[in-house]
Amino acid sequence: MVLGIRPEALADRGPAGVTGTPPSLLTMQVALVQPLGDRLNVYLSTSKHDNLIAQVTAESRLRTSDVVPIYFDMNRAVSSPLIRAVVCWP
Repeated sequence: MVLGIRPEALADRGPAGVTGTPPSLLTMQVALVQPLGDRLNVYLSTSKHDNLIAQVTAESRLRTSDVVPIYFDMNRAVSSPLIRAVVCWP
């Protein structure tokens, strides 16, 4: 099964604002931080996934090369047998 998660369903802080119980998380490496005014797009990777994007508040202290826990709000996840690939666009 392939699971789709939008960038705004990922957080660098948990479990506040993340409604999954218990919160789901992965330790990820920050590849790039893109400032967008009131928010940041943070490009992340793991050993198995190299193209994930989290959208976090501008107050976040994430920096390129940081290795951090990223929390997933699983209540906002989408799953479908029709999904063949997941691409996260902000």
